[in-house]
Amino acid sequence: MPQVEKTELSELTQQLEMTVYRTMLTELSWESLTREQLGQAEFLKDHERLALWNERLGDGRQQSAAAVLQALHRWFVQPKPDNRVFDGLDPAEIDRAQQLGRRWLAVSIEPAQFARITIAFCNSSDVTAIDYPGLIEFLRQHAKSPETIYQFFQWSEEHPAFMRPRGFVPAYTTAVLAYFRTHDRDAFKSRTHRRT
Repeated sequence: MPQVEKTELSELTQQLEMTVYRTMLTELSWESLTREQLGQAEFLKDHERLALWNERLGDGRQQSAAAVLQALHRWFVQPKPDNRVFDGLDPAEIDRAQQLGRRWLAVSIEPAQFARITIAFCNSSDVTAIDYPGLIEFLRQHAKSPETIYQFFQWSEEHPAFMRPRGFVPAYTTAVLAYFRTHDRDAFKSRTHRRT
């Protein structure tokens, strides 16, 4: 194939890819997007190509959708995500990502997901702050048993978002105590839940 035809074919391929990407961002239905679909989106793994495509997006809604999609990919595909998955997103975009993430996480409350669940409750205007009462209520509503919540409390002892040098973050302590007062008064009557 002559060089001119290869160049033209390459340009056509790039234009088609860009058109498909723009259309996908425009037509994307957040309500029907699944975690499995996100994991199968191979193009999200090609960071260089995505950067090029995103530079060429002129529409603000497409740029926003691209940013949220990439944040979701970092959050649910990376092995150890943290609140930096939201870097570069504005509060409305963080809220959109968190709403979808909470929906996905509600069906899989287990220790392997605790870090991801915590990210779902970072404050959208300050991702270093966590909505502790909202997080505990989410666990209460969706965990299969109180044991899972106890596992979360134990897990949180090793996580910096919940601990300070002298113990738990006061707001977290307040939320945990409120949980026990309101929903699990009998927890400490059982010897298995008491610390010795």
